[in-house]
Amino acid sequence: MGFQKSVTDLKRAIPGDSYGSVFYPTVGRVVSDLVTVGKFCWIDSTHPTGDYVSITKGTNVLLAGLVFRSMNTVWNEADYNLGYSMNIGKGYECEVANQGSYYVNLFASLNAGAAVNLGESVYVENATGNVVVGVTTQSGYTKTDFKVAVSGVVGDLIVISTVLAVNA
Repeated sequence: MGFQKSVTDLKRAIPGDSYGSVFYPTVGRVVSDLVTVGKFCWIDSTHPTGDYVSITKGTNVLLAGLVFRSMNTVWNEADYNLGYSMNIGKGYECEVANQGSYYVNLFASLNAGAAVNLGESVYVENATGNVVVGVTTQSGYTKTDFKVAVSGVVGDLIVISTVLAVNA
């Protein structure tokens, strides 16, 4: 057996991972129907305590934040039911971040081209929690406090941040 001479598929991160070495506070929430790590979620207005979150806005009005990849969820049942995905099912806990820097998949760019630039505002697609850049007045999207901190094109893993100094 020879020695390994190359690495072909080294991923720098997974959606929902923290970017850099500084960690910001997150809030523990309970999933009311489904959320996906690396996407945004909404506070479920049907629960009076505000401790439950959902991936769709629907009648919910408060954006909870980004589902952070904290690795603290009990995954045995979740893996079995959800097929080893990044989805977290009903009744499980998740960590939600409102500030900091995180890796996310860029779902769409509503600019003239597919590329996004540093400092552009980050929006959430209300129906899915996906990260979208380039929205101005279109309905179906909600603006966040996050900005693009590491640019890319649609489908790329980009970095969004509330704390990094990014200038458009």
